[in-house]
Parts: sequence; structure tokens; C-alpha cells
Amino acid sequence: MKKNKLSIIFAVLTCICIFSVAAIADRCGCRTIPEEEKEDVEETNEANEEEVLTEEGEDISEETEEDEAEEAAEEEAAEIEEEEEQETSDQEEQTEAPTIELEIYEGPVYSQSDNVCYYRVKVNITGTPNPDVEFSKDDSGGAWGKYKTQINLNDPADTYTLTATASNSEGDVTDSIDISWGCNRPPGIAKITIHSESGIINPGQQYEVSVEASDPDGDNLEYKWNVTGGKIDSPSINPTQWVTPSSTGEYQIGVDVEDSSGGMATMAKTVIVEQLELGTNINLPIVEGEGGFIAYNNQVILGGNFYTGDYVSNAHCRAFISFDITGLSGATVEDATIYFNNKSIWDDPSFFKVFLIYSVNWTASLELSDYNTFAILISSYPLSTGPDFSCGDAKLMTELQQAIDFGRVRFQLMLDINGALTDSDAINDGLLYDISGVNLSVDYTP
Repeated sequence: MKKNKLSIIFAVLTCICIFSVAAIADRCGCRTIPEEEKEDVEETNEANEEEVLTEEGEDISEETEEDEAEEAAEEEAAEIEEEEEQETSDQEEQTEAPTIELEIYEGPVYSQSDNVCYYRVKVNITGTPNPDVEFSKDDSGGAWGKYKTQINLNDPADTYTLTATASNSEGDVTDSIDISWGCNRPPGIAKITIHSESGIINPGQQYEVSVEASDPDGDNLEYKWNVTGGKIDSPSINPTQWVTPSSTGEYQIGVDVEDSSGGMATMAKTVIVEQLELGTNINLPIVEGEGGFIAYNNQVILGGNFYTGDYVSNAHCRAFISFDITGLSGATVEDATIYFNNKSIWDDPSFFKVFLIYSVNWTASLELSDYNTFAILISSYPLSTGPDFSCGDAKLMTELQQAIDFGRVRFQLMLDINGALTDSDAINDGLLYDISGVNLSVDYTP
């Protein structure tokens, strides 16, 4: 009996141990699980994991949205602050008063085309809003823009005070600048002259050359000659000497004229160098003993006075002049002019009207009968002509050429005044020329 009781107790203890170990094994995951049960457990675990992940994602998303919202709010606040600062800055700029300063950026410049000395002036300005600018004068008519002007001065004595005003909503401000003539006017050249008696420039000859120049400011002038042929003797003086080239042709002779302030003028002249037969000029000599004047039916007065008019004897007088033309034998007359100078008026010849010049031919000795010698009219002039005048009528040249062609040694003229023959007052009333005041100049080719 006792043995049975022990067996029962031992069995009970064994069961207790088995169940205890199973419980511990199950808690520790050491229990063997059937496959189906395993699949159920895995699905349950995956579901639990997804649920956990979903909940974690929702938590992370909520946290990100909150961060982005905070960042957007911060950026918006910064932009608002920046706009407020800009508005404040703009408000400060809009209240800036103008400033102005005048500056000459070009000039003085001399414009030779319109003879003005000009300055160009600009304004340097600040201010908000941008100021309007008004100049007291603008000779450009606004050509250089609204912030620039031009002032012209027309004479070295001219001055001008330029004033400019800058204006905006915050006020007005002005600046002034004094402008005076500061230009140098260049010299001017009138002409270049090559001095040649014949008017012809021959090869290999020396000619005086001069320039007519002046400076409006009274500056001293310097000269510099140049030529494309031949040689300038002293190129820095005026007048100078030019030795022409040995060959005929067209050449340029020029000169630069510079004043002491740097102003410059230039002129050039084309010169034809040509080899032509030289013409000659001669003043025909008067044969004093062969001329004089004749008082009609009264007397012959020989010598160096040529008188025409009313004589003291109440006789009308005619003057006679004899020129020696032996030096023109075989020549061709190119031009001829007779000059009457130093006229003397005796008493009152106003009753005479016209002064007459005739071509005549008398014997070597003047006689009373020559008063009515055959005469060819060359020219006539009002009695009021003079006191000094000249006759270059083509008829004079024609008559002289005929005298040469006929082989004569004298060319003779008669002077007369026409009208009433006398006023019967027994006083000389007429015109008298001394031999020194009569000159017959002839250009001819031998």
C-alpha cells in the first residue's frame, strides 16, 4: 500500500515537471510548431509588421509636412522683411534733393566756317526723382541732349556766364560757369604771286615768289615753302626765290603759314613752266624837239609842253607828240597804252566838251600847216576825265602796228579839245601836259 502511494506521488511530480518544462520551452520559442501553425504565425507577424511600418510612415510624413510648413513660413517672413526694407530704402531715395555741377568737356574750339569760338558743357547731377535741367543758353539747339549745351562766342571780346538749374520735387539748385574767348584764329592767305614781267614762267630761270598772308590775332607768322620742281632758295622767308625746273610742264608751288599759337593755313598754286618766245615791253621815247603845240594861224611852240585849248591870242591850239619807234622795227605789237598824268588846267576851259586823241603823220619839223594835217581818230573822252587817265583802245595798237609795218621811224599823235574855238577873253583856257606826264607803253614780240 505504501508502495502504491509512493508511485502515485512520483507520477504526479513527473507530470508537474513535464508541464513546467513545456511552458518554459513555449515561452522561450523552443517549442516545435506545425507547418500550418507556422504559416498562420508568419502571416500574423507580417501583418503586425506592416501595421507598425504604416504607423511609423504616417508619423514621419506628418513630421516632414510640419518641417516644410515651418520653412515656408520662415521664407515668407524673410521676403516680407526684405520688401519692407526695400520700401523703406525707396522712400528714403525719393526724398533726395538734387545736386548739380557744370563741367566743360570740349573747348575752346575755333570753327572757321562760321568764325565762332565754342565750348561744350555738361551737367553732373544727382537726385531722386531724376532732376530736370534747364540751361540759360544753348547754341546747339539741343543737339547734344538734355544734359549738354554749347556756347558760341563771336568775338575775342565776348564773354558769357552760363547758368544751369536742376529741379525735382525736393527743390532747385543752380551752378554757373564763366566762359570767355580762348581760341586761336589761324592765319589767312590771300594769294601767291610769282613775279614775272612778261607773265610767262620759263624753264631754268629765277623768279621772286611771295605770299600775301595775315593773322587776325596779330600773331607773328612763319613760312614754309615747297615746290614739286626746281628749287626754293630760302624756304622759310617771304618773299623767296624760286629757280624753276629745266623742263617745261605743270608744277605746284605751295606755302604753309603758321602763327605763333599753332594756327596753320596752307595754299598751293599750279604753275605752267613753258618755253615760249619772250615778249618785250618798251616805253617809247618822246622826241622833244619834234613836238609841242600849234596856235591856229598864229605860231608853233616846240618843246616838252603839250597844250590844247584857247590861247592867249584867242587862237585855238592843238598839241602834237612824236614817239621814236625805231626800236620796234619788224615787231608785232601785243598791246599798247598811252598814259596822261600831271594834267594842268588853265583858267576855265569848261566851254570845251570833249578831249580827242588822233593818229597823225607830219614831217620832222612841226609847221603851222600841220594844224590841219590828216588825222585818224583813236578815241575821245569827256573833258571831265582825269586828271590822270589812260587810253588802251585797240585803235591805238592798230595805228602803231601800221606805222611799224610802213617802215616809219615815228609814231605821232595829236591832242585836241572840241567845242567853241575860243571865248575871246585873251586868256589861256585849256589843258596842258608836261612831257614827263605822257608815256606810251608797248608790249611786243620782236
